[in-house]
Amino acid sequence: MAFSSELQEQIQHSLDYRIYWSCFQQLDEELDTGWRILPYWVLLYTHKGETRYFQDGAESEQRPFSSEQNAPNSECHTLARAGELLLIPAGVRHRLLSTEPTICDGLHINFRLFQGIDLLSLFEVPLIIQATEDPVLYQTMQNLTQLWSDDTCSDLLAIATRQACVYTLLQLILTAARPIPERERPLQSIGRIQNALSYIDEHPDHPIRVETLASYCSMSRNRFSLLFKEILGQSPQQYLTQKRLARAMSLLANSEQPISVIAETLSFCDQFHFSKWFKKVAGESPRSYRDKIRAGLFR
Repeated sequence: MAFSSELQEQIQHSLDYRIYWSCFQQLDEELDTGWRILPYWVLLYTHKGETRYFQDGAESEQRPFSSEQNAPNSECHTLARAGELLLIPAGVRHRLLSTEPTICDGLHINFRLFQGIDLLSLFEVPLIIQATEDPVLYQTMQNLTQLWSDDTCSDLLAIATRQACVYTLLQLILTAARPIPERERPLQSIGRIQNALSYIDEHPDHPIRVETLASYCSMSRNRFSLLFKEILGQSPQQYLTQKRLARAMSLLANSEQPISVIAETLSFCDQFHFSKWFKKVAGESPRSYRDKIRAGLFR
């Protein structure tokens, strides 16, 4: 889909990313992450061995296991073999399982537009990319995990190198992906709710009223809610809940903060109310979620 020059400029200025963790893992024993949900995309490159990927309720291309592999029959599954890049979408309930020595590079990353739109959600991204057929992709994944694990590289050259690697990775993923026009089309109207998205991004840890967002866009609550859903495919309240949940999951998975501090950070009156809310929207308690993520591969 062709965008106007004005929208192209807005997209260019709004495109950003964040890497929440990157790591290199050599596993000499069985891995089983258990069922889990991570708020942003997980990219897993396998150097040696193979990783079994299960996605709850997925409708993806499958590579069936043999009877000796004893794989569950109730979930869709795929094998990520040596030389392949596995791309796990944000917010998908999944499980990783390996029963042999495995060497992997992994990234937990979020590419976004306009402070909150998952860029990769606008594309049909393949579950597996043959990275060995593209030496640039292979090398880029290796470079990223090495660069992000090296805390001593903090000068301008290192920062520029990291940026170049990240956007090279994005380019390679989008080259293998296919645009979804019906998801790209609403971007033409994104400017009408831009002030609301900016306000949400600037106040990630506070509850926000829909009326407040509507006022920043000079609209009534009803008009704003209709337009918001038309553009983003969900109501403002659903979007706010999703953003708050992603923030909570990220803090639980990637920080050492006690749950009581996370509850306070997210403006809950106490840990009890936070835990009750989290279990309602995520299906498990904050402590259970944190323990499960940290017990598995790549937190």
